[in-house]
Amino acid sequence: MLNDPPFATPISFRYRTKAHQAFFARVGVKTENGATTPIARHISTGVFEKVFSPAAGECRELFQRDPLRADQKWLSGDGKPLQDEHLHGASPDDVCRIVSTDRVGGAGKAIALTHRMLTERVFRTQTVFGNRLPRCARTHCDLDFSDDVCVQFLLHILCRGGTIFLPGRSIEDVVSTFLDLKVEAVVAVPPGLARYLQFFEQHGSLRGSLDTILCVGGPLSPALSKRVRARLSPNLIAAYGWAETGTAAAAPAHAIADVPGAAGFVTPGLSVEAVDDSGKALPPGTAGRLRIRGPYVLANYWDAATAGGALRDGWFYPGERGSVSADNLLVLAKPDSGAGP
Repeated sequence: MLNDPPFATPISFRYRTKAHQAFFARVGVKTENGATTPIARHISTGVFEKVFSPAAGECRELFQRDPLRADQKWLSGDGKPLQDEHLHGASPDDVCRIVSTDRVGGAGKAIALTHRMLTERVFRTQTVFGNRLPRCARTHCDLDFSDDVCVQFLLHILCRGGTIFLPGRSIEDVVSTFLDLKVEAVVAVPPGLARYLQFFEQHGSLRGSLDTILCVGGPLSPALSKRVRARLSPNLIAAYGWAETGTAAAAPAHAIADVPGAAGFVTPGLSVEAVDDSGKALPPGTAGRLRIRGPYVLANYWDAATAGGALRDGWFYPGERGSVSADNLLVLAKPDSGAGP
């Protein structure tokens, strides 16, 4: 849906009460004087004030003249895509979202996701984390919209008719939402999960309704895993991956708690290998440079010149070391000066 820069990609919604702020999801980049930078995330009001378009000025005028409103009519019809001048037609391989990432020891890169890639990653959410998480209708996502995982869960949950809750002004607000609205699942990174755990441990009388917790964005320590399962929910899932690959490994936390550095089992559809410095695949359980290949892996960066050897011969090299066991358990090694693509 994105053609030639510069372009703007805001999406905003109007909530029923003034207590809820509208959100403006950051989903793109812009170009100024030849330099590409992320578009800042904003808070906005109104109903679908702007859409993806290389002609942002024309789009604004169109919506000011004739707003596109989401109402009950969207829930009826023959199931065919809307035919409306507000909507920009796109093919499955058009870019719909650009995210930035930082690699170990390297500069940030812009990752362009097509409609096809994003749809496939959203669909995988239904299966790669087990069968409990997809059944949860009310999920709190403790991530920012600049995070690719947050957008995937937003789309997945709303497509299923569920409700997604976003971070509040304080941890007290978030916990109040857990209890009052009976939130069933939480998606968080380890530091965020530790913050919620500390609050519940300090208030021993609180009893939440969490069925499942998904920890993403970094390795889950055995100590944190044990405390979360004892206090918040026994159904804790650990997941690991990169923006270039999506979820590369996942597992019930209790199944990998006793394996130092374990990130999870390699998810279906992906191949993960440990290789030596010459690129030769190492035997199972032998630590080396990690590389990942599969249909969900990025083909190239928005600016191919920034790849820096991270994408070679169909493989993505994240610059991390680890091993893959005979039963496909991905184990991360501690970072060292030799790590790199």
